[in-house]
Amino acid sequence: MEYKYNPENYVDYLCECIQMFHDALPEGNALNLSGIWERMYFDTKQAVKEHYISAQERQEILDYYGEMIPDD
Repeated sequence: MEYKYNPENYVDYLCECIQMFHDALPEGNALNLSGIWERMYFDTKQAVKEHYISAQERQEILDYYGEMIPDD
């Protein structure tokens, strides 16, 4: 599957989190994906503080991945 965000384009901790989400997505486990998304919430917040991404990009990432979580 092709994703909008390539993990390799981001700082190591955010890269790991995005890759974890990509790896877990085929299972479709909403609880697992929600947990990874929560980590992504804090990792993106840290990336903004460290000026790796903008606040706007952070929101776009969270929206993009949040929409992929199934409604279970």
